[in-house]
Amino acid sequence: MTERILGLDIGIASLGWAVIDYNREDRTQNRIIKSGVRLFTKAENPKDGSSLALPRREARGARRTIKRKRQRMKKIKYLFIEYLGLKKEDVFVAKNREDKTIYTQKNIPNEERQDVWELRDRAVKEILTSVEFARVLTHIAKRRGYLSNSKVEEEKQSDKGAVKDGIKRVKSLLDNGEYLTIGSAIYNETKDTEIRRNHPIEKRDKKGNVTIKDGEVVKEAGYQFVATRRLLEDEVKSIFKIQRDLGSQIASEKLEENYLELFNKQLPIAFDEKMIGKCTFEPKEDKAPRRAYASEEFIALDNILKTSLTNSKSGEIRQLISFVSIEDILKELRDGAKGGLTYKKLRTKFKIDNDFKFNTINYIFDPEKKTNFSKKSLEKEELLSDEQREKIDKRVKSKNKSGKLKTYLDLRFFLKLEKHQKFLGVKYNQDPESVTFVKLEGYHAIKEAFKGYEDEFKTLFEDRDKFNKIAYVLARKKDDKIRREMLSKLAINDEVIEKLLAYSFAGFIRYSFKALKKIRPHLLSGMKNHEALAEVYGHHSQGLKKTTKQKYLRGLNDDEKFQITSPVAKRSIAQTRKLINAIIRDEKTFGKIDKYLTKINVIL
Repeated sequence: MTERILGLDIGIASLGWAVIDYNREDRTQNRIIKSGVRLFTKAENPKDGSSLALPRREARGARRTIKRKRQRMKKIKYLFIEYLGLKKEDVFVAKNREDKTIYTQKNIPNEERQDVWELRDRAVKEILTSVEFARVLTHIAKRRGYLSNSKVEEEKQSDKGAVKDGIKRVKSLLDNGEYLTIGSAIYNETKDTEIRRNHPIEKRDKKGNVTIKDGEVVKEAGYQFVATRRLLEDEVKSIFKIQRDLGSQIASEKLEENYLELFNKQLPIAFDEKMIGKCTFEPKEDKAPRRAYASEEFIALDNILKTSLTNSKSGEIRQLISFVSIEDILKELRDGAKGGLTYKKLRTKFKIDNDFKFNTINYIFDPEKKTNFSKKSLEKEELLSDEQREKIDKRVKSKNKSGKLKTYLDLRFFLKLEKHQKFLGVKYNQDPESVTFVKLEGYHAIKEAFKGYEDEFKTLFEDRDKFNKIAYVLARKKDDKIRREMLSKLAINDEVIEKLLAYSFAGFIRYSFKALKKIRPHLLSGMKNHEALAEVYGHHSQGLKKTTKQKYLRGLNDDEKFQITSPVAKRSIAQTRKLINAIIRDEKTFGKIDKYLTKINVIL
């Protein structure tokens, strides 16, 4: 029987396609009816690959930040009117009026004007007036210091090392006990220079040498006086306490409470949970996090059940579960294989005959193709001449992405090296079975956080719903405050919670916890994924949304546009739809698609 097949190779900037007639029995009937390539512009910035919406997003974020700061400062200034007896014109500039606020000091002679940093130093030594007190509190609130909502987001910051060094330097000024507050320390340490803001500094390498590019000294961000939010909060508390001890009537506890509430106000990290999407088979349920144990166990079971082995001598094909039980593999994944269970360890652990080869492994592979090189690794390559190194360096720095060098195999073709020439950075004797078969990444991350609390971990793991809730929190909640609250409700030790906050479980699978719970018994009994789904839901695609049959493919609806967040993916889908609709319209060449087309093969 002849099949008419449409083959699609969908990329981010091109779409390859071919319509063929294929006959398994009679190869003389095989033919390519028509083929081609559809090219389109990639939905990203061609210079750096960033999103086209990035400039708008950053500008929008900056506007929101400025607006929130303005609103916060406005509320703080109203506190000064209420508690310090100041007038509105003392803290606000009326529209089309001259600025006569306490901050500009225009009504005060230059020689009598006081530096606000000096006031912060005096605040811990003597009583301040209402105006001076308001200026100090305003100055601290305007630049309220560094505070991250999330340990995970903090670790992602490219300049976190420099920031931490700056914070450490500032803290050291207080550790010796010479200064009571950070404001007092900065003022006294910078009396001579009066340079108190962070400013660019010369970039230096690891040896301490100044970096020079194109004849000019390279500058980088300097973090000379980075104060954390907590350091500034401690300063505010110290100032209020000292002012009250000195007999000040304006530094009331009520003002301190209200001021600190506004000072520390910070919105949680936004994460739109609507974008997670719904389960394919349980439309009312959200998708399960990929790193939840229920999801990882499902992925492991799916891999176990679809893995087969072929005897290289007799040709006999056997399923993996005929050599080892499902529970034994799962137990090994939980107890022994922290970094994942490799095929090699699977064979040795469960004594699988060497004559049987895994059908999921490519035993003939090029290690050079699998190994990426780095600038550091190339320094060790003795076979490369200075001329070749210069040639490589020039190509690596090239902006032409299509000509980029990445693997050692790329280098071999680029330099036209002989086969007998071997790279030191490539392991040519790699065992094909050394690759990972399956791993429980989320499970072991949580287990690591419970180190020292093994009994609590064991008890928690026995309640799978509760255990999966940990991954639910780490995947869906990005703000540490919210995470702490939700994890504490699971009766988890505070020390363990702090360790868990360092994890962020990204990604979700197409099934919900409810669907996974229903199909799990069938998978454990040996049913394959599609069989288990058919047993529970009637068909393995039963949960897919049913749409009215139409002649042409429709565009994405609002829900689909909302769930597919990548503009690159959206453009590829749109171009694929246009191509298929064009093929459907050309009945003269391809015939009626619904009558003759039997299969669509897609490569992504």
